[in-house]
Amino acid sequence: MNGTWAPVVSALVAAIIGGVGVALINYVLNRAKQRAEIEKIVAETVKIRTEISALSATVAYSLPSGGEQIVFDTRANVDGFDIKGKESNHWNVDGTASDGIGRGTLSFEENGVLNIERTNTDGRYELLLQHYSFNGHDYAVIPKDATIAGKRKLKVSCEAKSVAAEHTLRFVVRNIRTGHVMSEDRKIIVGNEWVPIQVYLQADPTADAELRVDDERVTAAPSSVQIRNIVIVERTR
Repeated sequence: MNGTWAPVVSALVAAIIGGVGVALINYVLNRAKQRAEIEKIVAETVKIRTEISALSATVAYSLPSGGEQIVFDTRANVDGFDIKGKESNHWNVDGTASDGIGRGTLSFEENGVLNIERTNTDGRYELLLQHYSFNGHDYAVIPKDATIAGKRKLKVSCEAKSVAAEHTLRFVVRNIRTGHVMSEDRKIIVGNEWVPIQVYLQADPTADAELRVDDERVTAAPSSVQIRNIVIVERTR
């Protein structure tokens, strides 16, 4: 009896063990496959979120809210026709220079990046914005518009970073005829990571104006500051 059933029992046990082994192997393989698929989904999600964030930063003002119009935009392209660089001093109230000339150069890099290389810490290096679009017409200045009630409201946004030193960016609107500063704001730039900037300036609508970005209060030289994606939006109501 025992001799008769022994082979059968052995075969049955082997079959059961084999089946469990196959099932275990399939489970392990399927789990590894599922883990790989999950990791792929997570990676794709992170990529999509990164792309959405980058896109949001790029098109932040593509569709301005009601009562706003984009009047200056370097996101698509920027060159010497749009922005002019100039070495300059700080000035006293009496019109005399208060320090030395801010030495440096402006270059236009890939992806619309403006690069200001500073070779000293004196004075300031000026960026004059000189290509605006108001109501479908191009101008080299911010043209006067006596139909605007109250102050002209300008919202300036961009991104900036600095290399090897701290730089201060001064955003200023000036009356072209008199040189009077209508409005200004400053942002300190520290570190080689892009940081968003947004300032709000006001101007007298009865006079032609210019908008400048000055690089000043440089803590060490040689050093540089980079700016990209400059967008100016005028609030029309």
